[in-house]
Amino acid sequence: MAKFSIGVMTDSFKLPFEQGLAKAAEVGAQGIQLYVVDGEMKYDTFDDAKVARVRALLEQYGLVISAVCGDFGGHGFERADENAWKIPASKAVADLAVRLGTKVVTTHIGVVPEDPADPAKADTACEAYHNMVAACREIGEYAASVGVTFAIETGPEPAERLKAFLDDVNSKGFGVNMDPANLVMCTGTDPVAAVYTLGNYIVHTHAKDGKGFIIDPRKVYTFFAEGGIEDLRLSDYFLEVPLGEGNVPFDAYLKALEDIGFNGFLTVERECGEDPYADILKAVNFLKSKIGDKKVKKIGFIDYFLEEWHALNYPQFIRNADPDCEFVVAYAYAELDKKPGGNMTTDEFCEKFGIQKCDSIEEVVEKSDCLVVMSPDNPERHWDLCQLPLRSGKPVYVDKTFALTKQIAIDLVKLGEENNTPFFSSSALRFADELKTLSKEGIVYINSRGPGNFDTYAIHQLEPMLMLMGSNVSRVMSIGSGKYESMVLEFADGRSAVMSHYGWNGGIDFEFVASYADGTNVKIPAMSNTFPNFIASMLDFFRTGKIYAAHDETVAIMAVIEAGNRALKTPGVWVEV
Repeated sequence: MAKFSIGVMTDSFKLPFEQGLAKAAEVGAQGIQLYVVDGEMKYDTFDDAKVARVRALLEQYGLVISAVCGDFGGHGFERADENAWKIPASKAVADLAVRLGTKVVTTHIGVVPEDPADPAKADTACEAYHNMVAACREIGEYAASVGVTFAIETGPEPAERLKAFLDDVNSKGFGVNMDPANLVMCTGTDPVAAVYTLGNYIVHTHAKDGKGFIIDPRKVYTFFAEGGIEDLRLSDYFLEVPLGEGNVPFDAYLKALEDIGFNGFLTVERECGEDPYADILKAVNFLKSKIGDKKVKKIGFIDYFLEEWHALNYPQFIRNADPDCEFVVAYAYAELDKKPGGNMTTDEFCEKFGIQKCDSIEEVVEKSDCLVVMSPDNPERHWDLCQLPLRSGKPVYVDKTFALTKQIAIDLVKLGEENNTPFFSSSALRFADELKTLSKEGIVYINSRGPGNFDTYAIHQLEPMLMLMGSNVSRVMSIGSGKYESMVLEFADGRSAVMSHYGWNGGIDFEFVASYADGTNVKIPAMSNTFPNFIASMLDFFRTGKIYAAHDETVAIMAVIEAGNRALKTPGVWVEV
């Protein structure tokens, strides 16, 4: 399928511009459509400083403007008295579009009369048509001269009538903003056929879905134009719904766009709904699942409960690491509906992130291409949560800490290997920038420290330590004082290491010193880009099958954790690993 780009209308978030821009980047959009008719971003409020500020923000978030919306409402261009100010205002919007770096202005022009040349029709229809053509020719001539196209949004009339109007206008400065839902909701016509009818006129699209009931576009658009829309019960006429839940046949529709050679923006527009962010995120994920040269891989989350830091942040981390939209977090299951003492249910989590809730691990495994077993703070649940995923043959990442005993780790590895299931488990600190260039040769001692407690955070110090020094730890001893837990590790070859935990007070971060046999020391004062690098590696594993943490090393780390938990009970006494 053609490589479309995904955009969102920032106004659909119902937030101030800068917040909406941040949300657009957060949901994984590549561009935005900017409403410039009134409000904070009104076209005539843009001086050079404001243009520069907007362009700087776009660059900061990695976004472009797919189009600006210059729809001045009312009856479009049907009335000459309105056109007296709308035409110069539209030209000013075209100028702003150029300054902001886009070539498309979307607009509504009114309702194209059914047959303005028919003498049986009212004179007003002929006059309206004449006014619309004249206005569009003047605006189109100017737009074309500055490299801009005004894109008429579909909806008030069937595609055939709109095409005939555009043929009559005959301007390089006018095209079509294809809104498939408007055709479904207002004219009751087929958006797929409309794509083929309008063809090369299409320069921009809206991604929207809906259902139509009473088809009377003139009545609906007249109410919008003249006010009193509150007197019209819109739900009797049409219903806008989240993407994929209406009557737009998206597979055939996107195929039609591909057939005519369109490869521009599918811009999500959401004009209703109680939670616009959730609906927009769902729409973006829906589009990601439909487009691209490669099949989008669907990731499934399996967790003890979903209100935990990893589950709450991994969806955004994955979007950040996947600019080509190759992956989407599509499914989630939690053993507990709510974290003990927590606030967010599984339904609320799924709504927040635009993810489909599954009622069982079996359902997640069946529907997903890749699996993430989470429960990072309750690793005792990994044995049960991993049973079906490690039998699935699909790539599985098991979040830290893999297991609390060496034997459980061995049995989980055996389960995966016997079922030819590729998997790995790791601390994100394994992927720190600083470890990529640090030499392992000649290290005789490491002194490491970090936040948290041994039971849940030992993995983050042990993973780098054993990566660098090897996994042959023979015994451990607890040497901490009270709640400040420290552990000595002795390796089979006589080398040693010390790790210390300082709880959650004082802002202690992960750092360590590596000491070499030649007397040199290398201090690592921080561990950088751990999660971005880890997520990129996890996605590469899902893509290629490359395992980033050897199973025997993972088992060895779990053996040290098991011995360390025993050693905490008998400080000052060596405990065999």
